[in-house]
Amino acid sequence: MKIHSIKILNLWVLTLIFLSTFIGGCKEEAAFSAKDLNNPLCAILVQKVSSNQYIFSSNSLAKSYYWNFGDGETSTSASPTHTYRNSGTYTIKLSIITSSGTCESSIQRTIEKPAFTPTSMVVKRIYVTQFPGTNNGSSWDFGNNPDIKLKFGTSSSEGQYFVGDYYKDASSSNVPYSWLVNQTLSVSNFSSTRYSLTLYDYDTPDPDDYMGGAEFSLSSYITSMPTTIPITYSGAKVEFELEVEWK
Repeated sequence: MKIHSIKILNLWVLTLIFLSTFIGGCKEEAAFSAKDLNNPLCAILVQKVSSNQYIFSSNSLAKSYYWNFGDGETSTSASPTHTYRNSGTYTIKLSIITSSGTCESSIQRTIEKPAFTPTSMVVKRIYVTQFPGTNNGSSWDFGNNPDIKLKFGTSSSEGQYFVGDYYKDASSSNVPYSWLVNQTLSVSNFSSTRYSLTLYDYDTPDPDDYMGGAEFSLSSYITSMPTTIPITYSGAKVEFELEVEWK
């Protein structure tokens, strides 16, 4: 009689485990590692398009799909194509709803983004972050602050041009002052061409007063491709900053 009770109890426990595993969903992660939880009931299938682009799909037909690609991007498509912008290791998660319930899977992929070689750099905006408040101790404009105007171009005088309008009675305590540029510079010229930024006190009809400037080369920035580039010169009293976009 006691043996019969034990058999019934074992059968009941096994039935309970079976039901808890499959009824109400197909989420069972105990058989998978912490890094790769690709549930066979809704496995994530991966097709590599390039080093940073993949097509994801699942072996399960579902009513709805929710993909999380691990880089802040998501999708509700059944088979989305996703491009990673940066290299790194990402956890891709899939959550689906079927007629049997919910199912979740996750995998990890290491993305190696191909090296980006720029062909040009666009100077979007130029900032003046410092300039002398006086002209050798005297006011620039008969007791007033200078009317600052910016010239930008190559270091040769014929390659320079004034950018936009001027700021009237500009104060060195109110920096930065900015100019919208949208000037495209060819990367092929970075190694040989030097560019210049020059600040003037705009005077009419008198000649403009030179306030300071700086020359620079962009060859050292091609690898790091910063979006802001400070331009300074130890002998000048002016400082600039470029806001750029690499293409």
